[in-house]
Amino acid sequence: MTDDAETPAIPLVGTGLARPSPPKVGRLTNLRGVRTELRAVYADARQGRIDTQDATRLAYVLQVTAKVLETEALEARLEKLEDLVAVAARSGQTAIRRVA
Repeated sequence: MTDDAETPAIPLVGTGLARPSPPKVGRLTNLRGVRTELRAVYADARQGRIDTQDATRLAYVLQVTAKVLETEALEARLEKLEDLVAVAARSGQTAIRRVA
């Protein structure tokens, strides 16, 4: 990242030096948050606020985060389906209705 005069400095303990504080990151608990952060990284790289290599690294971490969120969502859906199948099997049903 490049030094920005508007960014407050965080002192580096015991050195007497300071570095810019990192930008605030939004919540990455859902795909919307990851997408928003990815857009911000892209905009920062395009406008020269961060180095493109740093942007690439951040985008990779965001891509991994998105994949984890997608996997968690699919896992939850699969567990629901497995529960429905188990209930249907115990009650002798041969077909399962779509449940929203």
